[in-house]
Amino acid sequence: MAFYNYLKYDFRSASDRKFVARRLVQLKKQLDKEIPKKDTETNLLIGTWNIRDFGKSNRRGFGKRTKDSLYYIAEIISAFDIVAVQEVNELEEWSKVMKILGPSWAYIATDVSDSNAGGNGERMTFVYDTRKVWFKNIAGEIVLPNSLLISTSELTSSDDKLVTGKQFRRTPYIVSFQSGWFKFDLCTVHIYYGRGSDGLAQRIKEIETIAKYLSDRVDKKLKKERKATILLGDFNIIRPDHDTMNALENNGFV
Repeated sequence: MAFYNYLKYDFRSASDRKFVARRLVQLKKQLDKEIPKKDTETNLLIGTWNIRDFGKSNRRGFGKRTKDSLYYIAEIISAFDIVAVQEVNELEEWSKVMKILGPSWAYIATDVSDSNAGGNGERMTFVYDTRKVWFKNIAGEIVLPNSLLISTSELTSSDDKLVTGKQFRRTPYIVSFQSGWFKFDLCTVHIYYGRGSDGLAQRIKEIETIAKYLSDRVDKKLKKERKATILLGDFNIIRPDHDTMNALENNGFV
């Protein structure tokens, strides 16, 4: 459960506080129905959430998020032990969510993706309950070797030579964590959506490439370090029987 002592400062009106409190109670009841109970011994609850345009002042014409929505977001996150969040942009609103979550929660994030390279200015973020999960001091963005570059439509400089191909539009982010005896790498992605047949082809290729890249290292990690690898995020998958899903399953991810 998140910390609600800030309600009295964010909502001066007693009627407003009661309104938000009622909705939080309703939300928690629904979360209790949908999500297993957090337990320090028997489970590890991992989530992924694309909070669209989080932190943007305009949000495609909808304006900034309301104060109460930040409490609802914090309540949902607090139902898990660790959550991969996509589309965190500016950090002002995110800092408010972290404050509501309380001192037991921490996060690690990338810098914003470069729009000149096809990104959309977002951060890839992991937020976790430090009472259950701890960061193992290893984190990095995945840069593809020349043999796995996604297409032949652009030129990329590598070792002073020009090679055909391109990286991910939004670079996958992989971080090492541990919970109890369980060691695991989490890799979060926000796969390029694209438009038309060319955009869909690139989307499928990005999914296929990250799945293949990780599957090639999973067995080594498991055997050498006894560490699991979990791939999650927003894949923009169309439906379970579509090629976007097959690109994951054909490389050993379900």
